[in-house]
Amino acid sequence: MQNAVYSVSEITAQLKQKLETTFPLIWIRGEVSGVKEMSSGHMYFTLKDAHAQLSCAWFAAHRRANYNLTTGEVYPRVTREMMEKGGEFVCCGRLSFYAQRGTCQLVVENVVCSGAGALAQAFEARKQELAQLGYFDAKRKRPIPQNPSRVALITSEQGAAIRDFLKISANRGLTSQIRLFPTLVQGKEAAAAIARAITLACSQHWAQVIVLIRGGGSLEDLWCFNEQIVADAVFQASVPVLAGIGHEVDFTLADLTADLRAATPTHAAELLWQPRAEMLRVLEEQQARLILACENFLAMLGSRLEHEERALGLASPRHKLQILQERLALCLQNFQTRWKEFVRTKEQAFLDVHNRLQRQMAPEKWDRTLARVEQLSSCLYHSLEARLAAKNRDLERLQEKLVFASERKVRAYWTELEKMQALLERASPLTLLARGYALVENLEGELVRTVDGRAAGQMIRVQLADGSLLAEITAVDGTENVSHAQEGGGAAAPGCHGTSSK
Repeated sequence: MQNAVYSVSEITAQLKQKLETTFPLIWIRGEVSGVKEMSSGHMYFTLKDAHAQLSCAWFAAHRRANYNLTTGEVYPRVTREMMEKGGEFVCCGRLSFYAQRGTCQLVVENVVCSGAGALAQAFEARKQELAQLGYFDAKRKRPIPQNPSRVALITSEQGAAIRDFLKISANRGLTSQIRLFPTLVQGKEAAAAIARAITLACSQHWAQVIVLIRGGGSLEDLWCFNEQIVADAVFQASVPVLAGIGHEVDFTLADLTADLRAATPTHAAELLWQPRAEMLRVLEEQQARLILACENFLAMLGSRLEHEERALGLASPRHKLQILQERLALCLQNFQTRWKEFVRTKEQAFLDVHNRLQRQMAPEKWDRTLARVEQLSSCLYHSLEARLAAKNRDLERLQEKLVFASERKVRAYWTELEKMQALLERASPLTLLARGYALVENLEGELVRTVDGRAAGQMIRVQLADGSLLAEITAVDGTENVSHAQEGGGAAAPGCHGTSSK
C-alpha cells in the first residue's frame, strides 16, 4: 500500500477520521482574534499563540452552554464583545478536518476566559504609556479641513481599502486631488514603512490632510498600527491626520493618536467630502441667494439713484432759477392786482375829496368864510397885544428882583471868600517858608522828618520860599544839632551844601 495513489477525497477522509478518533474532546489554550459572528448565531475565530494558529467554529447550539461537559462545572458566559477584546481563552471541542477547503479546525463546544493575551496586554501597556505622554489629548488635535482639494492617501495599493475610498470619493467633493503614498499595511516591516510614508507626505508640504486607511483584520493583522514608530509619526505630523483603520469595532493606537478617527475607510471619505449632489444643491441655493441679493442690491441702488437724481434736480441752479421765475411771476401778478386796486382806491378818494372841495368852495360860502377869518384875525391881534404888554410888565418886575438878589448873594460870597483866603494864608507852608523855614525832601519827593535812615553822601532837596537847593549830607548829628539849626532861623542844616534851582 506504500505505492498506492490516493485521491484527494480519500486522503482527506482518512485525515478527518484520524483526527476525530484521536482527539474526540480536547482543551486548547490560546489568544482569540478575528472574531466574526454570523446572523445565524454561529461564531468563527482564530485561536493562536506565538508560533501557530488554529481556526475555530463555535456553533449557535453550543454557545448556549456555559459549563464543563466533562465535570459539569459552570463558567461565566463568554460573549462576542469579550472575545473581540483579544484576550486569552481556553476552548473545549473536537478537532475536525473540513474537506471542502482542506483545512483543520476546532469545533468549539465551550469557551472559558483565561486572562488577557500577550498582544492585548502589550496594547494596553503601550496605550497607557502614550496617554501619559499626551498623544491622545483632545486639546492638541487639529480640525480636519472640510472638502480638501489636496489629500495624501497612505495605504496599500492592492487592498480593498483604497478601492472603497476612491469609490466613495468619486461621487463626493469638487476638483480634489488625491496623491497616493503606497506602503505595507501588514507584517513586520509595515510599521516602519507607514512611518516613512507619513514623514514623506509632510515633507512635501503639498497635502492639506493625510488619510491613513486599511481594511479590517485580526488584532495581529492590524498590529503594525499599534507600533510606537507609527504613533510617533502620526503625533509629529505637521499636517492633520485622519485615520480609518479596520472595521468600526477595531481600535488602534494610530486611530487614537490621529486628529480624527473614521470607523472605516469608506467613512473616512465621507468625513472629508460632502456628497457632490448635495454640494451642487447647496451651490445652486447659494447661487440663487446671491442672484437675489444682487437683484435686491441693484434695486436698492436704482431706488437710491432715483432719489439722488430727484435731490440733485431740486438742488440744481436750473431748478432754483425756475422756482425764482415762478415766484417772480407770482409777485408780478400780485403787484399788478394790488396796484390796480390801489389806483382804483386812490381815484375814488380823489373824486370824493374833489367833490367835497367843490361843495366847500362855493362862492357864497367862500365870502362868509373870508369875513369870519378877518374878524377872528382882528380879535386875535388885540388879544395878543394885551397879553404881551402884561407879560412885559411881569418880566421887568422879575428882572429887578433877580438883580437885587444876585447882588446880595455875590456880596455874601465875597465876604466868605475873604475869610477863607485869610485862613489859607495863615495855614500855608509858604508863609512859614517866607519866615525863614525850609522843607527837606529826598530825591523821591518824600519829606525828611528825622535823621533816622540818613547817611553821609545822600542827596536831599531843600525847599525855600523862593526856590530849592540840592544838597549833599556830609554828616549826621543828633538832637543838639537840631536845636542849633532852630537857633539859626530855619536855615539848611550844618554840613549841607548844594546849588540853588528855581
